[in-house]
Amino acid sequence: MNLDNLSEYKKVIRICGQEVEVNTTAGVASTLRDKLSSLGVDSFAIIINGEEITNVADIPATFEDVETLEVVRQVKAGVRRE
Repeated sequence: MNLDNLSEYKKVIRICGQEVEVNTTAGVASTLRDKLSSLGVDSFAIIINGEEITNVADIPATFEDVETLEVVRQVKAGVRRE
């Protein structure tokens, strides 16, 4: 095995404009929870393979079947961010 083979186990996702490298076998929900918590993001939309996820049950278990994933921060009306 060489280093080029290891890249097939990695994917790049976008969280609030930042590119984040993840393992394809990592859990999607737990990875997003950890990353969003560390960024202090509490209101967001998840877009997987071009479709917004509106039900937690629709989040894939791992990143293996995820072609693209983006998390976009949402600011609720009337909530002031500084």
